[in-house]
Amino acid sequence: MDAEVMPPDESPGRANPVVWIMIGVPLAAVCASMLTLYLAARGSEPPLPAQYSWEGKALEQDFARADRAGSLGAAAELTFDAGRAQVALDFSTSTEALPATLELRLTHATLPALDRTIRLVRDAGSGAYWADLSALQRGHWHVELAGADWRLRGRFEAPVSYVRLGY
Repeated sequence: MDAEVMPPDESPGRANPVVWIMIGVPLAAVCASMLTLYLAARGSEPPLPAQYSWEGKALEQDFARADRAGSLGAAAELTFDAGRAQVALDFSTSTEALPATLELRLTHATLPALDRTIRLVRDAGSGAYWADLSALQRGHWHVELAGADWRLRGRFEAPVSYVRLGY
């Protein structure tokens, strides 16, 4: 007796899964792109401020001052004694004359009210720079030592009595 071969069930709800994948993947991509377009149009970023190019120029000047310190071989040793800040400055790769004054900027990491800008004057006898300075608050400090066309930066934890900056 020959077995009769029955045709597969041709019900409309039972389609090949490959067909559903071929329809579903592009449909999901179209839906995702429409959602992306909606989000981009609804929450667009504001235009850049007019002073944006000015800020970029200031950054370039700051990098140039750091590069200048490197070309001079600038190095500084800061000493914090009771009531006084002293700086020994050296230009190891240049014969350029040391400036008469320096600017020392001390910035507290979390308390802006403690920030200080100090003008250091060169002592003719020792060649070191110094200024009166009250004790620094305990914490993390950023330091910048600057001349006319160069600058050195660093950081330290107060209380400290010695910090080295430079190359």
